[in-house]
This record gives sequence, structure tokens and C-alpha cells, in this order.
Amino acid sequence: MNALIMPYGGPGWKEKQRILEGIASRRGAPPFLYNDVLVIVPSSRLRRTYGRLFLDLVERKHGARAVVPPHIQTLHQLFQRLYTRLGGAPLIDENSRLILFEGIVKELITGRPGFGSTPDILAPSLSASLADMVEELSSSGIGPAGLASAVAGAESADKPQVGLLIESYRAYERILSEKGLVDPAGMLAALARGFDPAWLAEYAAIIVDGIHDATGLEARVLGKIAACGNCMFLVDAPSAGHIRTAGERHPLRLTRDFLERVGIAAGEALSPAGSDDLFLADALFSERSFAEAAQRAPASFSRRIRLVSSVNTREEVSFIAGEVKRSLKSGTVPDSILVAFPSLDEYGPLVEELFIDFGIPYNRSLGRQLGTSPVTSF
Repeated sequence: MNALIMPYGGPGWKEKQRILEGIASRRGAPPFLYNDVLVIVPSSRLRRTYGRLFLDLVERKHGARAVVPPHIQTLHQLFQRLYTRLGGAPLIDENSRLILFEGIVKELITGRPGFGSTPDILAPSLSASLADMVEELSSSGIGPAGLASAVAGAESADKPQVGLLIESYRAYERILSEKGLVDPAGMLAALARGFDPAWLAEYAAIIVDGIHDATGLEARVLGKIAACGNCMFLVDAPSAGHIRTAGERHPLRLTRDFLERVGIAAGEALSPAGSDDLFLADALFSERSFAEAAQRAPASFSRRIRLVSSVNTREEVSFIAGEVKRSLKSGTVPDSILVAFPSLDEYGPLVEELFIDFGIPYNRSLGRQLGTSPVTSF
């Protein structure tokens, strides 16, 4: 199957609205039942956005408020629901998983050379890091034995940290087995093996939106969902060609790799991106210098782009806050200003601190990766 390419920003959102309007038009009279449609999104925020949008569309189109809306679920919610169909071992929750890792790590580092004499202090932070590593490994299909074999010939094989990771991973797997539990990676592996297309037969249409990256196991399950003939993948990009030709450093490379792992191709856009957006997509990630790329700007291009370097993150965010403040003082409407950051984990607290200090109203919006959509908007 092919993914449907959605242009960035307003034009892309209008295309998604048209798709939902088409679904709303399937019912011309009460009862307005749309629970034969499944929408899969990456976040609770986008789930709420789709829910409100669909109810508004039905009310405008049919004047009805009594509606059974589509099933709108995050990817993780869907995986959990499908997993219950298998009747497998119970899924360990995230808090229990972290507590389990902390106990394992504390036991392993107590009295062990290289980890100091205060395991009670070190264990919480160290166990959280190890839990993340194990999650990435298991999601990629690498078990404790595979990890031990992979590092056996490496220079780091005899380092205490490497040994701790392997031993923690083994103990974690053993305890899950003894307690009859499964972790998220185990759940996904079971789904990848036992997925039954009949589970989704109740849906006349399946829409997947906003998912542009996934682990190996997630991609395998998504591939089985995509194989259902009624599935539609929506992908944000300037064009299918930009996805197919994305180089190593281009953010759309992640999207291309993701689509390949799922087993779907980048189809053509429902509506073409504007010439300005196509120029920016070429220029911002071109191997040429920005000055050279800018020479190819279309005559209609009227946006202003400045490249500014900063000494550190605080100076960077302070500069941005100052620019926003000046724009507001000059009469710019606040919700017409957008600021994007590469990582909210790193920038979020500093942005909140400085924007409050500058007296700037803002709305922190969590969502997709920076390569496909702004991560934070103000």
C-alpha cells in the first residue's frame, strides 16, 4: 500500500479535515454511528484534537450532537487492546518495571568494585538508565544472550558497566518469567507473532496519522495493520520525492526508513505543497551552502530567514525570547508566532523560565518530531 502525503501546516490539516468530512458524510440521517472507523495517533494530545474536530464536523454538517464517534486511540493504547485478544501474560506497568530494575541494580552493585560504597544513592539513577537501554534492546529484538555475544569481542567487554547491563538484563528477564509477566517489548513480540487481521474486521476504515518513526517490533505490528485493505497512512512531507531522496542528515530520512520497515511506499500528495514550502524543504537541508541554495528561491518567496549562532542554550533561548517580545510589542498577534526546539527534555524548563521572565504568553504543544512538525509552539 501507499502512504498519502500531506503538505505541512494549514494545507495538510485541511486535507485531513476533508478526509474526516468524507467519513462524516457517510451518514445522512440518525443514528450517526461512526464506530466502524479507527484512527491511530501517536499522542493523547492528537487523540483529543481528532475527537473534538470530528464532533465539530458532524455538528456543522448534520446539526447533530448525539454522535457515536470513531475509535481514536494512541498507538500504545491500540497495542494494549490487541494484546488482550491473545490472552497472554499480564503487562507490567511502567512504575513496577522501574522499581524492579532499581532492586536488581541495587543488589548487583552492592559491594561491587567500580560502583562506590553508596548503592542507595546510585541505584535509582543508574537503574533508570539501564531500564531505558534494556527497553531499546528488547524493542530491537536483542535479548541478553544476543547482547553478550555482540560485545564479547569488543574492547569494552570487560568494563563493569557492560557487565552490569548484561547481568541486569538477564535478571530482569528471569524475574518477569518467574512472575508470569510481560514487558512492552514482549507484548509487541507476541503481537507480531500472533496478529490476526480479523481483530480489525469491524472497521470499514483505519487511519494512521502522525506516526513517522517506530521501533523494529512496532513497525512489524504496524506492517500487519497496514496490510489490512482498509488502512490509510497519512504522512507529513513536502512531497513523496523528498522522502524517497532524503539523505543521511535529512529529517525525512527517518520517515523513509520507517515506511520501508512497515512495508509501505510514499504515494503522491493529495494536494501539492506550495512553491515556498518546496524551496524551504530543498534549501534548509541541502548539501550546498545556504547562500547558494537561497539563490534558487522562487520570485514569490517573501519569508525572512536568519541563521544565528549562540554560545550556550540559555543565551539561545534568551535571544529567541527577546525576538518574540519585540514582535509582540510591534503588534504581532501572539498565536501567529511559532518557535520550534529540537528537544523539549533539554529546552522545556529553560523556555518556561525565560518566557515567563519576559512576560510572554505561550502554549506548550507536544507532538511530532521536529523533522515533520514543530515540537513547541507559542
